[in-house]
Amino acid sequence: MFWGLSRCYSQVLDPKLVYIIRVTWSSGTTEAIYRRYSKFFDLQMQMLDKFPMEGGQKDPKQRIIPFLPARIHANAARRA
Repeated sequence: MFWGLSRCYSQVLDPKLVYIIRVTWSSGTTEAIYRRYSKFFDLQMQMLDKFPMEGGQKDPKQRIIPFLPARIHANAARRA
């Protein structure tokens, strides 16, 4: 599984700031998952707890779990 994170502000999804993770499975199938930043942060913390080697806890060079981009404020997103 590969994933990347991008940000979007969408009135259609929710009047709040929403982030998107695009997941590409080993079969080549892709999906987009829309959530608030806090939900993606919680997911990352769970992944780092369950997969410490992949999270680079012993050797940062071995980290394959990507870092989340910095959180942006809704007012800044609306001005963009």
